Amino acid sequence: MSTPSSSPHLARRAERHRLLGDPARLLIIDAITERPRLTSELTALTGLHRNTVRAHLARLIEAGLLTTERRPPTGPGRPAVRYRLRDRLGLPGAEQGLLIQSLLRLVDGAYRAGGAPPAEQEGYAVGRRLAASTAEPSVERVLSAVVGVLRDLAFAPELSSRNDVNEIALHSCPFAVSPDDPRGGIICAFHLGLIRGIVDTAGPPGKHLVRLLPHVAPDLCRAEIRLVS
Repeated sequence: MSTPSSSPHLARRAERHRLLGDPARLLIIDAITERPRLTSELTALTGLHRNTVRAHLARLIEAGLLTTERRPPTGPGRPAVRYRLRDRLGLPGAEQGLLIQSLLRLVDGAYRAGGAPPAEQEGYAVGRRLAASTAEPSVERVLSAVVGVLRDLAFAPELSSRNDVNEIALHSCPFAVSPDDPRGGIICAFHLGLIRGIVDTAGPPGKHLVRLLPHVAPDLCRAEIRLVS
């Protein structure tokens, strides 16, 4: 007869907690929580030998805490392999997907397949609540505010600037919406409103232009921000 202590689910949780009792592995998880990381980055951050970091990564992948993603190389050589968290909301993948799909169906049904505009409005309101206005707003401060909120929400953001366009690569979606999901636009609209709300609250006065480009590559979306004074 099985007992609660013999549950496979509890056994997996116990193994995960045991693995994270190691300070080095916990440091690796903290670093990857910010954004996906290369082995070289983790080696520099932890001060451990590269082979030791690889061994820790292998154990964390085996325990289901991490997964890998490949990015096209920026020069000669093999594609870069980054490590990222497998689950962002603390729920098993199936349970997380079930919850998200149920909520999307409710929103979609309530607005008769027109849930994107109200979702963007709600995201905007949330963004304004999460952002803090500053006495002397600047481009640097508003971008820092956007990246900070997105990092806290587990988007693994990466900022870059090109001419007058500020781009934020979003390496992870906390809702893990599939590109094939017909209701995924509701989630994307919420995220667009969220970013707009942060920009309008923390940024300098003006009509700022914000775009969200979903699924520009596997496991990658991109936000574009133009600050217009």
